[in-house]
Amino acid sequence: MRLGLATERPAVGNVKANLKTVEARVRASHADLVLFGELYLTGYVIKDQVANLALSVKGREIGRLRDLAKETGRGILAGFPRADDERRGVVYDSAVFVDKKGKVDWYDKWFLANFGPFEEKLYFADGRRLPLFEQDGVRFGVQMCYDLFFPELAKTYAVTGADMIVNLSASPTVSRRNFELLFPARAVENGCFVAYCNVAGTQEDMVFWGGSQVWGPRGDRKVLAPYNDPSYVEVDVDTQEIRAARPLRPTIRDTRRPMVDALAKALDRLER
Repeated sequence: MRLGLATERPAVGNVKANLKTVEARVRASHADLVLFGELYLTGYVIKDQVANLALSVKGREIGRLRDLAKETGRGILAGFPRADDERRGVVYDSAVFVDKKGKVDWYDKWFLANFGPFEEKLYFADGRRLPLFEQDGVRFGVQMCYDLFFPELAKTYAVTGADMIVNLSASPTVSRRNFELLFPARAVENGCFVAYCNVAGTQEDMVFWGGSQVWGPRGDRKVLAPYNDPSYVEVDVDTQEIRAARPLRPTIRDTRRPMVDALAKALDRLER
């Protein structure tokens, strides 16, 4: 599968302009699946505009992505604020996946950043689903930015059958070092690909470092987009590398339920 990483600077609050950029990138792409960063369709720094900018997966904006995917034969994965269709006023920090045939599904961010400059819990509800998506025989699980720092999330995907962990991000420059430490760790400890798609440039008082990249299951970096500036790069993902890597470092085979149970018990005690 060929993966396209669109490291873009979204127009804050302008869904129409951002959809135009998505369309232009996807139409010009040679990839099977094109990625865009966290909250790309609206911009990350939307704050109190969240309620007004939130999009339904049944709405016309996502419908445009569905039509684009079917027309071009390319999958699309992009960040957006998802309006809960059953509970009015509830919004999630989400990723929409549209496959080549136009089928729509989504992931809601599990771990909302609420420290330093981040205020995500003021605006978003916690995710509850862990869907596994597939494109051209490659199974992948989605994360959003801060989700990367929770190895149990990546492990759950890998044990479920993921070949790749895709992280859509809006990471500011001050966080770059910590993120780049974790990419090869997540790849090696799960014997899978890790694809990271960040946004780039300035949004109000935050500067995002770009640098989208992909790591192989042995901890080797496959591609690195330029830092700081908008860009587009493509790279091939070959599941044969996973078949070669996992027998040499069989962490998925050796993952044990008692350790998971011990973690659950420890958390139960802390929450009492």
